[in-house]
Amino acid sequence: MNRSRTRIVVVVLALATAASKALAVTVVVTSTADLVTMRMGQLEEDLNLRPDQRGAWKVYRDRVMQMLDDQRRAARAATAYSAIETSAPKRLDALADAARNRLTAVEDIVDAGKALYASLTPEQRTLADRRLALPLATLSGSDTGADLLPRALQRPQAGVKD
Repeated sequence: MNRSRTRIVVVVLALATAASKALAVTVVVTSTADLVTMRMGQLEEDLNLRPDQRGAWKVYRDRVMQMLDDQRRAARAATAYSAIETSAPKRLDALADAARNRLTAVEDIVDAGKALYASLTPEQRTLADRRLALPLATLSGSDTGADLLPRALQRPQAGVKD
């Protein structure tokens, strides 16, 4: 292969790599709200809840969605609050208040999740063991949704061969 063809192949490979990375970023960087909503919808569908389990599910879902709404409001308030001239101690107090509110919301979700889990059948618990905590993990920033990427776009794990 001559030098100009080698350059063309390298450029094409570089463009293909860049395009696949851009696609991966587009798929992974969805909004937290979208990811939480999707996780909750999939979980509800896959659990195939019985009528007597619906009440516990509703409490769990409502608590998760309330935390999501609280985070949205907090983000808007933080933007507005930072634009206002305030002292550092007031800003620190506001951050501490927000952290306390998040902790309370997390504890409410944990309690609701445990109550839901207690109402599940053994088969449903197997699914819940893998996925019940995912919406909370998403809200906490530790779930990127990478497992939802098509297999070809996921980065291979060290030591794992396809």
